[in-house]
Amino acid sequence: MAYNNPSSGLGFNVIRGSATISAGSTSVVVNLPTSISSYSVLITPTNAISVLYWVSNKTATSFTINLASALLSNVNFDYVIFY
Repeated sequence: MAYNNPSSGLGFNVIRGSATISAGSTSVVVNLPTSISSYSVLITPTNAISVLYWVSNKTATSFTINLASALLSNVNFDYVIFY
């Protein structure tokens, strides 16, 4: 869901969502609901993990959440996109 955050006074938009990296995998592609030319992504795992994680392959229509190595259970992430 996209919405304008007027309380920030900065006039930016925010998209919030969640994504899951399946057990045994090291990444998931997150598709954006609209094309965005320039944005920042914050990700937070919602369960405890013991490996590094990061965002890569940012395009106008998607980005990828990565794990340094595959885990035995699903890893859930919340994300916030500022644009």
